[in-house]
Amino acid sequence: MKKIIIRLLIMCFIITGCMNNESLITGITNVEEKENHVTMEDVTQSLKARGAELFSMGQLDDELTVLNDVKPYAFTIGNPLEDVAKLENIYIYIFESEQVSMNGPATFKEHLETAKLAAFPFYYVQKNVLEIYFSHTTKHPKFGNVIQTALQDL
Repeated sequence: MKKIIIRLLIMCFIITGCMNNESLITGITNVEEKENHVTMEDVTQSLKARGAELFSMGQLDDELTVLNDVKPYAFTIGNPLEDVAKLENIYIYIFESEQVSMNGPATFKEHLETAKLAAFPFYYVQKNVLEIYFSHTTKHPKFGNVIQTALQDL
């Protein structure tokens, strides 16, 4: 009888030990995901730290802009004292994972096949963030370097 109880205790100990290791591994994975997960506040602060002036236009909810069920936050980027026609736009998507953000540009390009835009989209992807910057020019976009540097610093 003692041998049976000892064997049961050993089996319980082994099972519990395996479960704790699994939850420990899962916990580490969740912490890593949270550390790599960038928030909207992180993105806007990084852009503002590099001199970009952002003016929120809110969150967009039309089928052209929604990607993988994520609605972008739209901003006007530029100097408010400039001519309104010179202001440019930026859409910021915060996805659940880096993998989904990597697919964003291709999906957005598919949406644009039927649209006629007056601006040229530039795509910037870093971690779980996709930024689409609409510039008035294809050569030397005004805020391209600012956006790229801000994202790399996240």
